[in-house]
Amino acid sequence: MFTGIIEHQGTVASLKSTPDGGRLKLHAPTVAKHLEVSKSIAVNGCCLTVVEVDAEHFSADLSGETLRKTSLGDWKTGTRVNLEQPLTAGKEFGGHFVLGHVDTIGRVARLAPKAKTGGTASKSLNPSPATSSRKAPSPSTASASPSPAGTLASPKSQ
Repeated sequence: MFTGIIEHQGTVASLKSTPDGGRLKLHAPTVAKHLEVSKSIAVNGCCLTVVEVDAEHFSADLSGETLRKTSLGDWKTGTRVNLEQPLTAGKEFGGHFVLGHVDTIGRVARLAPKAKTGGTASKSLNPSPATSSRKAPSPSTASASPSPAGTLASPKSQ
């Protein structure tokens, strides 16, 4: 469970991918020292499991489905990413509950400046035609909200 509040940033050190999966290695010295193998971390809003860690880097394996349903497979060495560790008992809650499990791909249909604040007036996620037969969510999954870096907003098919 995550809050959606970005705590750290990292940089893609390497990404080795195939249609069946891959491995992402991130340079993230501010967070790597607090991670352990098998712990979860949200990377641009997508929940990943740490499979390797040292003082400045951590790695996560990516399934083929993760590569198909997120923009992770498009990342290059040097891409900056947002990182968040999961909620722990006693940690201040300052955002919203986000599971980080991705069920479908969306795209931004329209961005319009807000007259008074200069912010975004309208964002609309439309399901991709490829996801019309979306699998039913299990109790451990939910649609992830798009992150500031566009985790769900840049499917490969567009």
